[in-house]
Amino acid sequence: MLKLADKVAVWTGRNQDFRGTISRGDGEQLRLDPAPRPDPEYNLRRLKHFVSDMRGSRSVTNFLATLPDRLSDQSDTKAAHVTDDEAAQYFRGEQPDEYGLNLPGSSPAPSPSPAPEGGSSLTLPAPSQVKQLGQHGPSQAKVEYLHHTHAGHVDEALRKLGVPMQHIASLVGAPHDSIVRLQKPFATENVGSHPGILGVNVYHPHFGRVDDGRVIPENAERNIGFHAETGKPFVENIGLFVKPEYQGSGMGREIFGRQVENLMADGRFSHILTHAAKSNPADEEHPHSGYHVWPKMGYDQDIADIKHTGLRQQIAGAYPQAQSIQDIYDEPGGQEWWRQNGRDLYNMRFDLTPGSRSVTVLQEALARAAAKQSKKGSAS
Repeated sequence: MLKLADKVAVWTGRNQDFRGTISRGDGEQLRLDPAPRPDPEYNLRRLKHFVSDMRGSRSVTNFLATLPDRLSDQSDTKAAHVTDDEAAQYFRGEQPDEYGLNLPGSSPAPSPSPAPEGGSSLTLPAPSQVKQLGQHGPSQAKVEYLHHTHAGHVDEALRKLGVPMQHIASLVGAPHDSIVRLQKPFATENVGSHPGILGVNVYHPHFGRVDDGRVIPENAERNIGFHAETGKPFVENIGLFVKPEYQGSGMGREIFGRQVENLMADGRFSHILTHAAKSNPADEEHPHSGYHVWPKMGYDQDIADIKHTGLRQQIAGAYPQAQSIQDIYDEPGGQEWWRQNGRDLYNMRFDLTPGSRSVTVLQEALARAAAKQSKKGSAS
């Protein structure tokens, strides 16, 4: 069997002594043959174009980690199978290259803390200082095209938004040490009535989700578009998953705080959309927490917009005066009730109007977090 480094070399086409076929998530295949001698990077370029045009997978790194390829050595007809575990191990904690591939030789990003001998849990990193709205400033993340084939669409979207490319990093709250790649908008449930015009991929080594017991790298995805009725720009936060060993560090809170601050400073954006998830088909025993966490940060949704008829009836019985999720959260015991009984919220909105309920809830949440951190620091 080939070593993992050799298999990755085949993926990138850099080892010209190998040939093989790579299958993409949408069924398309790419045949890697020995490159013409005058152009040793031939296969590398072909692979980059192949994966950057991939459809049906959330990210290139996720594709490589969950759909291992079968490649064969010219001198050996046996297939060299790359297992999920091998791929996840190779990609974990590494910085993606410009196409989302963790190529051999790329600069490694900070690695998660290793588990101590004996299998005890990982040590969480120290929580970051809680920042209030107005304290984050613009994002210093690197911003670039996902691929040159998206450049024309991206440039037109930036023209319509009236912002330079670098400004997009701030509008999505990207961490300073992340990489932001711009592309055509993602297809989501909100595209029909409120079409996005720009897709935003945020790459960071601390982003990832647990799938069947394995940590899979996962990019944060956002759409930026214009509301079909008001014409005002908005942002759709499609997904943000932080790897388990970095949860509790305040990373999600800081990303969202920076995003809200910069969107409000821009002054034109009306709201942020998101799907606050509970259901987790990949691991049903460990549901997502977004459905009960994001309301604490100011997101809201009308009870009438909840898709589950039975849940609407439950709410009417327990909180007959409630018109929205925030109304439930304002009631004594309401947050715990929703944690126990709530479900996915597909149309959550954060109102960016200064002084709105959303902004007030977020400011109060940040103030509580800061006070809790200060108290914990003084106690230690």
